Amino acid sequence: MVFIETLCEPIDNLLGGGVESGILTQIYGVAGSGKTSIALQCALNCISKGWKAVYIDADSSFSRIRFLQISSRFKSPDLSRFLLLSPRSFADQSDNIDLIETLAKEGVHLIVLDSVASLYRYSVGIEREENVYFNMELCRQMAVLLHVAEHSDVAAMILNQVRGGAIQNSHMDSVPVADQVVDPWCRVSLRLEKLGDLPRRKAILERHYSRPVGSVEFSLTDLGAS
Repeated sequence: MVFIETLCEPIDNLLGGGVESGILTQIYGVAGSGKTSIALQCALNCISKGWKAVYIDADSSFSRIRFLQISSRFKSPDLSRFLLLSPRSFADQSDNIDLIETLAKEGVHLIVLDSVASLYRYSVGIEREENVYFNMELCRQMAVLLHVAEHSDVAAMILNQVRGGAIQNSHMDSVPVADQVVDPWCRVSLRLEKLGDLPRRKAILERHYSRPVGSVEFSLTDLGAS
């Protein structure tokens, strides 16, 4: 078992040391709550240890400017160890995840899927048969990620949106997208919230297989979460 710290001390303490290898950890919340910043910090910390990190940008929202801002917190990180994959369809996402088992044998210690249900959300249709297919495929992707996490001792971070979109305090802001498909595979689930217009954020540990639930506050700035 290995812990990869997010370097946001309140969250690392809440999780018992960081993002744990061997399991799937889900982090979800409204847009701007800090999910991507925490994932990038974790990835940069991973490569600063001499390991490799794979970042699957299924949201098409990866910002090189933001990445470089956060990387300034680290001393000369070897960015060649950071592998960015950019699927443009749900089928592409499936192909990317199927590569993970091979990549895990090449020194990858962290996988980030940002976000797990973005392309899924665009793919599901109104026909029940279509939804069954996409639900089964998303379930298969989760199974592949868990298999790699367990058998290669890799940490897997699953970022997710909420059904309420960007609107916090709606009745759906605490429900992850495709929760009935994704949740059963994740042994840890962390929800992030905004606290008004301030840079303060709240992290709520809703589920952990070995730790008590709880919550902490943290700050989100141009240099990331702390």
